[in-house]
Amino acid sequence: MTEEQDPKTGNGIVGFFERSSFFVIVLLLLILGVSLYVVSAPHPVDILDLQKNQKAPANIYADLDFEIEDLQKSNELADKQVEKEPDYYRIDQLETSRMRQRYQDLFTCARKREELEKRSESFRSEPGNEIQLKIEKLDKPTLSFLLSIADNAVLKQKLDGLFRNILREGILNQALRQKLHGDTVIKIIDPSNRRHRMKAEKLFTQNTAARQIVDEMLRTYQSPDLESIRRHFYDILTAVFGKGNLSFDRKFTDSRKQEIRRSVGKIKKTVHQYDILLPKGKIVSEEDLRILSAYRDELEKHAGIKEIYKLVGENILLCLALILSLGLYLFRIQPIFSNSNSKLWQLGLIIIVALLLNRLTMDVFLILSERYQMPRRELMYCVMPIGFASLMISVIFGARPAFFAGLFVSAVTALQMINPFQMFFTGLLISAGGALAVRKVQNSRSFFLRAFIGTWLAALTTVVIFFPKIMDKGFFLKIMDADSLRLVFWMMVFPFVTGLLTASLAQIGVYLQETFFDVTTPMSLQAFYDFNHPLLKELQLKASGTYHHCLMVSILAEKAAEEAGLDPVKARVCGMFHDVGKLVQPQYFVENSPGRDMHKDQDPKMSAIIIRSHVVKHGPELARKYKLKRLLYDTITQHHGNDVINFFYQKEQQLHPGENIPQSDFRYPGPLPSDKEICLVMLADCCEAASRSLEKPTEETLAQLVNNIFRGKIRNGQLDHSELSMHELSIIRNSIINNLKTMFHGRIAYPKDDKKDEDDLFVAAGKDVSAP
Repeated sequence: MTEEQDPKTGNGIVGFFERSSFFVIVLLLLILGVSLYVVSAPHPVDILDLQKNQKAPANIYADLDFEIEDLQKSNELADKQVEKEPDYYRIDQLETSRMRQRYQDLFTCARKREELEKRSESFRSEPGNEIQLKIEKLDKPTLSFLLSIADNAVLKQKLDGLFRNILREGILNQALRQKLHGDTVIKIIDPSNRRHRMKAEKLFTQNTAARQIVDEMLRTYQSPDLESIRRHFYDILTAVFGKGNLSFDRKFTDSRKQEIRRSVGKIKKTVHQYDILLPKGKIVSEEDLRILSAYRDELEKHAGIKEIYKLVGENILLCLALILSLGLYLFRIQPIFSNSNSKLWQLGLIIIVALLLNRLTMDVFLILSERYQMPRRELMYCVMPIGFASLMISVIFGARPAFFAGLFVSAVTALQMINPFQMFFTGLLISAGGALAVRKVQNSRSFFLRAFIGTWLAALTTVVIFFPKIMDKGFFLKIMDADSLRLVFWMMVFPFVTGLLTASLAQIGVYLQETFFDVTTPMSLQAFYDFNHPLLKELQLKASGTYHHCLMVSILAEKAAEEAGLDPVKARVCGMFHDVGKLVQPQYFVENSPGRDMHKDQDPKMSAIIIRSHVVKHGPELARKYKLKRLLYDTITQHHGNDVINFFYQKEQQLHPGENIPQSDFRYPGPLPSDKEICLVMLADCCEAASRSLEKPTEETLAQLVNNIFRGKIRNGQLDHSELSMHELSIIRNSIINNLKTMFHGRIAYPKDDKKDEDDLFVAAGKDVSAP
């Protein structure tokens, strides 16, 4: 675009992958890596499939030496270390602040009582205030003692220092202190997050803290009421200290002990070769399962290095061959992928997710079948959502890419199976059935039902085909025993469950692709083809001529797409939204102002700018505002290609004869459309608009008009990037001619009634109505 850059190009996930071909190499490496992982990574091993509380069927011996953690000794060592770690107590700053406040209230209330008593008034405490209540009931000698401390700077400083030191050390509630032994060691965390150890016997409680302050302050004090002062002073200090400010920090203590437990080294014990891991007839315990699991891990580690290299090397070659085959098909038969890195990434990510889903499902099934004793080898081939990739690709890109992607996924998945042919055939049949089932869906409900039924029936078909092989020789006799009936039951259930799982995952996957890659599917387009859509509603009200034109174009495009084998839903919705940019200045477009020429006195260049703005500016802005799909955005900006606005170009030439008028001032900015349906909308738009200029349209004039428009678009290079073949163009041309002929069909002449109706109500009612 020249006048305004496409705001969507280069932004988001789509633009990120489109900018560089380097990411295509990254994608190929990712597919190769995932394929190699799926094929080569070990599955949960099949040996030693024992369950808890099951009897060991035979003696199980160790084929090699290996080490395993001695859980009993490790736990004993960890317990000893944890026991040495003391409990943590934290000084509560909120409670400390309350103590300081009560301490201040003590002297404030004492001073207030003194002042009230001097005026022969009584001091009354507030309800619930314990300090005020203590001061109210305090005897005269103790009150005088407190006031003497308040009036003596040295004594007050001494008392403040004692109080601060005790708060800093922390005060433990008396009830908690009684639960601790005297020699118990704890750790105290102060407000600065520093920790120090202390024995419980040295901890302050409300009583010991009050006693220490009282003893220190009364050491040199002389008074005949000394014992009364001591008792009352002690009582009021106990109230000041309240419940204490030291509390047990259980969370920190537990986390610290867990940390110590984790840090304790594990004690290993050696199991020697030929030792009995599990004797015959023993009931399997958790410890036995742990030993067997460790033994399996050790066996996997000691697998032959040469065998691993050989396996990996062979699988790399096989996966590369499959990737190259798929790539050649895409680049030769499906050029949409060779022209778009984003589409390659979409396809690649679907394949990667499909491979990982198959692998995950297989591993989960192995674990569950071992737990619930299901026949794993017989059911393995019908439990994986192998149709996931073909379902998604079919609805996004079409059935043919879905077939080849399904073939690739089936082949890679088959490489890891005991019977690769059965897996490959099953995957191919399910992928083909799913792709064909959903290739023409138009809504989410239809997609889910078709995907489920397609994959379910295909999986059930493969079960029926391979049923004699699964049952082995004499299967007609075996089918009657209990184990065989149980196997048949699972073989009927799993295709049904797999169909539901595959359809659900595919529907989620399509939604994610539509969200993150701005992918357009018939399901998402159906939401836009709604006459109550806000943008279409506004277009209908403010630019009814354009709305009718868009409706006619959508009808022409849908019918032509259906006949040419294109996507009719896509063509219909694109046709409906292609001219929404005319909504901003509808009066400048002839279909919205019949009988008026808004460009009559307008400079042709300015008129060209106004006309071009519905593609360059207003259309894209409305697309962003109403969150239209990328496909509709491209339709709005590309449906005129880079064609010349010929009417105003010729008008400019007439105004300036002999001058060289540059066509760039009268040309749409492009880009040229490449999507088949957008090209179809371009052709239908021109044909529908031009047909309105015919005074008496006939079959011959309509055919000539459409032929001229098609030739003109081809000569002017407007279809140079188009993926439409000449055969498809021929079908589209014939379809547009036939449908225009139907739209402009004539009617029979109705006989006129020359009799004058004097009682015509409409004539009478219209006398007071002014003419338009």
